[in-house]
Amino acid sequence: MFSRFFSFIRSLPGTLLHLMRTAPRKTALMLGVLAIASWYGGLFGTRTVDAPVEETIQTPMVQVASLGALQAEGTPIVILGEVRSVSQAELRAQKSGEVTNVLVRAGQVVPAGMVLAELENAGERAAVLQAQGALAAAQAGLARIRNGARAEDRASASAGTANAAMSLAQAKESARNAYSSAYSLSQDALLAKADTFFDDPYTVRPKFRVNAASYDERLSIEAERAKLTSLLDTWKTELATTPSDAQLDAVLATTQQRLDTLKRFLDRIAYFVSKQDITEDRTSAAIAAQNALILAARQSVDGARASVSGARSGLAASLSADTVASLSENKIVAGERTEDVQVGEAGVIQARGILAGAVAVLEHTLIRTPIAGTVTSFSVARGDFVSPNQAVAVVANEGARELVAFVSEDVRNTIQPGMKVLVDGTYEGVITSADPGLDPVTKRSRVTIGIPKESTLTNGSLVEVAVQHQTSGDAQKKPTQKGWYIPITAIKVLPTGLVVFTVTDQNTLKAEHISEGTIIGDRMLIQDPLASEVRIVTDVRGRIEGEEVTIAE
Repeated sequence: MFSRFFSFIRSLPGTLLHLMRTAPRKTALMLGVLAIASWYGGLFGTRTVDAPVEETIQTPMVQVASLGALQAEGTPIVILGEVRSVSQAELRAQKSGEVTNVLVRAGQVVPAGMVLAELENAGERAAVLQAQGALAAAQAGLARIRNGARAEDRASASAGTANAAMSLAQAKESARNAYSSAYSLSQDALLAKADTFFDDPYTVRPKFRVNAASYDERLSIEAERAKLTSLLDTWKTELATTPSDAQLDAVLATTQQRLDTLKRFLDRIAYFVSKQDITEDRTSAAIAAQNALILAARQSVDGARASVSGARSGLAASLSADTVASLSENKIVAGERTEDVQVGEAGVIQARGILAGAVAVLEHTLIRTPIAGTVTSFSVARGDFVSPNQAVAVVANEGARELVAFVSEDVRNTIQPGMKVLVDGTYEGVITSADPGLDPVTKRSRVTIGIPKESTLTNGSLVEVAVQHQTSGDAQKKPTQKGWYIPITAIKVLPTGLVVFTVTDQNTLKAEHISEGTIIGDRMLIQDPLASEVRIVTDVRGRIEGEEVTIAE
């Protein structure tokens, strides 16, 4: 079929030519009609019209953060450093020790601040780790003081005070019971048991009937028995009045002394009873019965002594616990005091100083280059033992420069060798050394900073160095003494002044005017009284007031 169609197409021009020769007028008319029909079909025929494309407007997405959170990220510290030229640096060991790690080889190009070798420093690293833990604990303690007590802490403190008060009441009751019981036991031990060895025990001249005692010994025991009668009479009179809370400890102390006196008296009697000889009138069974009787008297007094001693100890412990619980509750309810905050801040400063000292000691075990360049000499290998001030390596760089700065003690405590810094707002540098001590005259510490070779800083010029101050995640929830640090990217310059953008409930940007402040690194210090909970857009570049936005999660 396709062959016939192609044959017809090939024969069509010849057919038209034949018709034009045989019937020219009919052929011309037919071709004209076909041309007109084709034109009308193109003019009025169905056309495909592209549907308009609806443009999709995407809502921009922004990041927001509270002012308190921005402060927790750390605020830069700006110091001034002097540029100086360094052709080469000869690196020497600052202490003796075994080389445990070698990180470079001769001929290698190294950046400023790189550690070339390490000495044995397991103890120094442990000290740094311990100091870091102490600093974290001090910061947590300060945060707890500043934040105050939680509701559950208050409830726990109140419950502890109530329990301590209940325990104290029970201890006082136990003390009164021990006091009265001690008299009863003492009376039974003396009158019902010990007096069986005396004639006329209730008179002023009792007679001791145990013959094992000598004449003088009997006289001494008889005089002591007469005194015990007076002691019991005084004790009985005192029992008629219940001792007050304030008198309890003194009453128990007196009771202990009386029981000790009675115990010594019974011990003397028991000694002579046990020394009796067996006779026709005194059998071994009788002596055994007498020993059992005096032993029972001594055990009663010993029990009373233990009861009084325990009651006195329990009373003292309960009084102490009640006082501690009461003071703790008062402290929690009253909240932080100025002196508590000062103590906490002093603890943090002390911990930072200890950490800085530990880091400085660790730094003495590291061979660190202060400049970028080529290691032209490296004279030690792993396992070698080096002495203090021994030459280890030489790093040369004709175009190398470094910065020398002198900082206060507070700034020195926040930096350490190896920390990255921003020099002149353009170049990234690294702290290569920091003296652990202060100059006795200027009270400042010397810090050297390595800078890249391609920097265009002029020798002898003073440039700004921004050091990022590290703080804990929740250490800054209040403005600093100077104000709020806000990233430059969060500040918009309008004809009416400087503003930051907040996001309304309708997800639109709202401008909040701020006063211009000092630029420190990549932040501006403002003095406006804003709350720490205020959430601002951290990058306002390309944003306008009233624009609808989406907050990034």
